Amino acid sequence: MNGRIDKAAAEKAVSQKKRMLVFGLCSLAALVICMSSVLLVAFSLITEGVYEFPEERAPSAVPLPGSGADTVACLENLVSGADDSSVVRVDTKTEVGIENLYCDGSKSELAALGYMKDTIVASIDKMYPEDYNGRFGDGFAAFPVISLGGGDYSSAVCTEGLTADDGTISDDGFYFFTVIVPGAADNEAAPGVYKTFRLGGDDEVIVRIKNETSSVVKINEVNFAPDDFTIEAKSDRLTGRICRLALTRRYGVTLSVEFIGSLSPLGARTVGFDYTVTESFDYTWAGISFTEESVTLRKGKSLELPVSAVINDNDNYEIRFESSDEAVATVDSLGYVTGVGTSRTPAVIAVYLSYLGREYKDECKVFVCVPVEKIKISKDEAVVSVGEKIKLSAKISPKNATNSDVLWISGDKSVAAVSGSGEVTATGWGTTTIIAVSADGHYRDSCVVTVTE
Repeated sequence: MNGRIDKAAAEKAVSQKKRMLVFGLCSLAALVICMSSVLLVAFSLITEGVYEFPEERAPSAVPLPGSGADTVACLENLVSGADDSSVVRVDTKTEVGIENLYCDGSKSELAALGYMKDTIVASIDKMYPEDYNGRFGDGFAAFPVISLGGGDYSSAVCTEGLTADDGTISDDGFYFFTVIVPGAADNEAAPGVYKTFRLGGDDEVIVRIKNETSSVVKINEVNFAPDDFTIEAKSDRLTGRICRLALTRRYGVTLSVEFIGSLSPLGARTVGFDYTVTESFDYTWAGISFTEESVTLRKGKSLELPVSAVINDNDNYEIRFESSDEAVATVDSLGYVTGVGTSRTPAVIAVYLSYLGREYKDECKVFVCVPVEKIKISKDEAVVSVGEKIKLSAKISPKNATNSDVLWISGDKSVAAVSGSGEVTATGWGTTTIIAVSADGHYRDSCVVTVTE
């Protein structure tokens, strides 16, 4: 009987192993199919619709400064270039902060310390004006000027874009400046900064703190220790315009105080805190721009080229349009462009804004052509061996399309590579997709290529 039981158990175990093996193989197959589907869908989404052609990097209006001295000089020039004739709006904000407030005493005295902190913050906050929004010429007095003199600014840096922890770069259309000015109450190396942006003189701060806290404490001695002055800025790489300027000044403050009134039992104490003031300026520049960099239209058809202008509504301005080639496209005074003659070379439509004694300009390329309506590859699928070559061709419809150029793309070059003329070379085992894209990026067709051993 034990033998029969052992035999049955063994058969059951074998059966379970077979089922597990089949289940594992099926799961693996499902996983492969799922991953293939995901990749195909992702690849389809990437190539669906308008293909993003690589564009040449636009040159910077201001070269990226290399050394600390060049960084400082570049920043000074950018800030000085902002004035009433070009900046239509400035938003300022002043932030005052008290951190690391301490007092030699017990936790039971935290309420008194908290009151002291609130009183000190309120007294310092009264030294600074309300946030301002408007034009520089409309009563804004503290017009930003950077004058750093001949100090040692070897640590000053300017970067193109912001680099994340993973090494990726964002905001690559901007420069970001960081300049550390050595801490001092009156720094002779940077008189321009300390004169224009002296964020509260030491004596004024002390007097205000004494006055505002007179009902709580008697201040016997004040020690004001200035820390480094930090200048941070952001500018547009292409236009060479300052976008944002932020100045931060830090102080370490120590007070020898004697509590009075109802708090007199606390006696004489030492109170300390870190005092930080940041003043920021955000600039809005006058200008004009098309909402599109290029458009395509048929001969005899018209369309409006929308523009976006940055101006003050109550000021006089003038906007006009010009075409570089009226044999290809004309434009009227309202920005309506009409296709005159087909051409592979676009007409460049320029818009000009005359405002506050300056002229601003932007351009839009207008292609007048017989557009592509369809593209078809000579094969839907192909099977080749490693090392073998095949030639694919693409038919553009209609035949008289102005630009019949085709861009060829391989989904996986390790399986099959494709040349600019459509010649496919099998490079490794597997399956990939060869795609033909019309030169305007709007139409595509594909051929599935399977490479065998």
